[in-house]
Amino acid sequence: MKRIKVEWCEAWIKALFKKLHNEAGSDASIETSLFFKKAEKAGLYEVNTYGSPMSKALANLCTVDFHQGENGEYLYSTFKINM
Repeated sequence: MKRIKVEWCEAWIKALFKKLHNEAGSDASIETSLFFKKAEKAGLYEVNTYGSPMSKALANLCTVDFHQGENGEYLYSTFKINM
């Protein structure tokens, strides 16, 4: 497995959110499982890894929003960049 740097992950996250902002506006977010699928496809994330460079980059740049239904049940989570 290649060595992945946090800086690469941060640059990828910033580029992803720049594209999302161009398409959906400045309040854009991305569903967490879709994010990880894209990161895996980009070669920057390995499924079921914790404490990885991607995890550190997310902690540096993003917050997690939890979305609930009418009855307060969990529906899904999204990442939103803190910029």
